[in-house]
Amino acid sequence: MKFLFLTLLLAGCAHAADLTVTVLRAEHEVNPQGISAMPRLSWSFSSPERGKRQAGFHLVAASSEEKLASGEWNLWNLNEKKSGQRSLVGWKGMPLQNDQTVFWKISVLDEKGKFSPWSKPATFTVGAERKLGKVTRTSGFESSNPVLNDIYDRSVATLGKRIEGYLAGDEKALGDGHAVWRSARELLFHYDSTPVMLDWIAKIHNAQDERGYFPGGPGQPIGPVVSDAGIAVPHAVWWVSGDAQMIRERWTYMENYMMCRELADPMVKGHAWGAPFAPGADLPPAFVDLCYFGLTSRLMSELAQPAQKPNNSIRFKSYSARVRKSFARDFLNEKGLLKLANQDAQVLAIRSAVMTPEVRQPIIDDLVKTVKPLRDLTGFGAKPFFPVLGFTGNQGLLYDIVSDPKGPWADKENHSFEASGATEWLMASVLGIEGASPGFQQIRLAPEILPGKDLTWAKGHYDSPVGRISAHWEKQEKGGLSYKCTIPSGILAIIELPMSAEQAINESGKTVEEAFGAQIMKRDEKAGLIQIITQSGSYHFTIQ
Repeated sequence: MKFLFLTLLLAGCAHAADLTVTVLRAEHEVNPQGISAMPRLSWSFSSPERGKRQAGFHLVAASSEEKLASGEWNLWNLNEKKSGQRSLVGWKGMPLQNDQTVFWKISVLDEKGKFSPWSKPATFTVGAERKLGKVTRTSGFESSNPVLNDIYDRSVATLGKRIEGYLAGDEKALGDGHAVWRSARELLFHYDSTPVMLDWIAKIHNAQDERGYFPGGPGQPIGPVVSDAGIAVPHAVWWVSGDAQMIRERWTYMENYMMCRELADPMVKGHAWGAPFAPGADLPPAFVDLCYFGLTSRLMSELAQPAQKPNNSIRFKSYSARVRKSFARDFLNEKGLLKLANQDAQVLAIRSAVMTPEVRQPIIDDLVKTVKPLRDLTGFGAKPFFPVLGFTGNQGLLYDIVSDPKGPWADKENHSFEASGATEWLMASVLGIEGASPGFQQIRLAPEILPGKDLTWAKGHYDSPVGRISAHWEKQEKGGLSYKCTIPSGILAIIELPMSAEQAINESGKTVEEAFGAQIMKRDEKAGLIQIITQSGSYHFTIQ
């Protein structure tokens, strides 16, 4: 996986505004109970001024609220005057004991050498057993299309009920491994659910059987797809939260699982094992197993980087090559197309890294020609459907299908299509809010603004690990565009907007060259796009 690394462009500003520390978390949660005696602390901050960043921080902790307020910081007093780190800072204060409550606060040093006011106090309680707190909403979405709005509302409500059930003690409330995998990114977009997801991961990893297989969830059977969630869900949590330590701690479990799969299928042909895998989908077990083995092999090669096991990625790249060879032999015909004709098979094969790009393209072309109207796509294939059409340049076709009032996503009785990728697409593609590196330490804002009058505006926000990201685009007369966004303090963004060769772009009434905090990176007139790098803050771009 290639991360996007940006260069911070420092510049002066006429008026300085204080940073305000907004949210404090310990182990991804506000005021958690029952966490490790070596917790990791995080915070976010904001400023009305563009380009504000953290140059250092002062973190203090005490055994009581009174001591914290009086300056008797008897547990930790860390004054880092050269550090931009604000996520998952490891505890290096006094040793902590079970049932001990710690009170802590933060002041952030800005790039001009000025400390922010102290944050409000936060707490955490050390304990042998984690007690998950209530989760809060972290997203909002609205558009000119009522069908999309209804899809968003219903899916978010469904996810909320699943989380509530899990927190109430029903360990099966999130669904089986496949359901959790399908909705992992949506859960993380719409709720501060990282602690819940980490709890779920720990439970299935700790229940790994003697052969190395994962259950499909707490108290659920093993099987392809559901067990593969033991790799896919950690990957999603790492990318959204930036928690590389979790990957390092869980690496052995995941690697053992992959080696178990290889030993059970040494010729890498795919085979049937464990629980039923695809209710409603007409797919051979060997086909499904091979596709998911290919996909988890790719994910493991990516996870080798945060696991600090770069050499281990070679094993999984080898798995991927063997999977591609077997897949071509057993499931492609002499024309290079799939022997299986249904749409579940097409989207799963395209998404699962079981073919090279050259081999994959004819199958993509065949899908695009025959996908509308939908024939036999089931809830099983709903999740890969979005990236397959979206990443292959077919966003317009994807929009037409999903927003169809008679389609499966709009059908209020078709619950198998809820929480299966649609709202991730709304947030990451329609709004265009996406991480460019793990934990949203850098972000990409690239809304898919399609021609025509069906979708004229969209707006929303995501409360990321580093603060609120918001976006609001609206089409203007004669092909113009208004685009407003807010980027969290200390974070850089690449903004990508549609722009023809005849159009000009301004930011808050100025040219981009005159605007503080923004700089044009690239203007691709052939593709009809402009890329702008921005520092933190609020911006209003207009294209006419």
